[in-house]
Amino acid sequence: MRTLDLRKFHHAIVLAEETSFVRASKRLHLSQPALTRSIQSLERELDLQLFDRQLSGAVPTPQGRAVLDKARQLLEHNAVLNKEISLLKDQDIGQLVFGVIDGLQNPLLDTLIERILQRETLANVEVTVESMARLLDLLNRGLIEFFVGDIGQIKPAERRHLHIETLAVTHGGYFVRTGHPLANRVDFPLQEVAAYPILSTRVDDNEWHQPGKFERDYLKTNGVRVMICNDMATLKDVTLRTDAILVTTDAMVARELAAGTMQELQFKNPGFDTERQLCLVTMPGKTQSSSAKLVLEMIGQIAAERYGNGAFTGDGGTGVEAKKTGAKGK
Repeated sequence: MRTLDLRKFHHAIVLAEETSFVRASKRLHLSQPALTRSIQSLERELDLQLFDRQLSGAVPTPQGRAVLDKARQLLEHNAVLNKEISLLKDQDIGQLVFGVIDGLQNPLLDTLIERILQRETLANVEVTVESMARLLDLLNRGLIEFFVGDIGQIKPAERRHLHIETLAVTHGGYFVRTGHPLANRVDFPLQEVAAYPILSTRVDDNEWHQPGKFERDYLKTNGVRVMICNDMATLKDVTLRTDAILVTTDAMVARELAAGTMQELQFKNPGFDTERQLCLVTMPGKTQSSSAKLVLEMIGQIAAERYGNGAFTGDGGTGVEAKKTGAKGK
């Protein structure tokens, strides 16, 4: 079966249009001898004379006109195919399903959703918000392409089988509404903190949530009231309307801190230094869809824009590049 060289057909079509080797070679940015060799080679491969060489120029033979008419159609179809392939690479046609660890709804996820909505080529996108254990299961079963998680909740044995890219580190703290009785105080007694209800999400097997000295002493205090709920939006709403104290990371309340509706308690607290290392998790060696590649790029951009000096900012800030930790993670 003869293999057609589309490049040579293109040369022949341009020559037929220009009827001059000199003009055609200039248009094609080829030397005249190179164009001559290309046309001669094509004629040998087809075993047809495509052009009559005359003093006035190169004129297609009857057989040449018939071949070149078909060649034009072939080149047009090829151009359409290349365009469709480009669209498949650059746009997003298939469905994308990815995950985000629960409790991370603000502000990374809502910023990401806003940007996805701005891209008309991103269609049929589904975000599943689940626990780390559930996200790992979905990823292993191929039901999601990737997820944004907390490396502290991925056991070391599991990390060896994953590709993990660090996004940023967020730091934990105790947060209250502006105007809370403890909002503007420092070095106050531990008993005063224990007098208020504590709100928090449940975090299982999380290295960042190991109790420091302050927390260990606090947990021993009699009468501590703790409310656990994995709906961060509800916890923040309750914190803004009551004197409850929200235990979370700065990323979760970044917009409230920027707006001045929440403050972090500034008590003297040696030993209290929790942090959460956010990361992107994918399966090693798996080819990502074009939709996934675009959203992964968006996530990296958001992290670079909003994480500065280890703290998450709600209104942008000095960016830091995401670091690749490799398959082992940490």
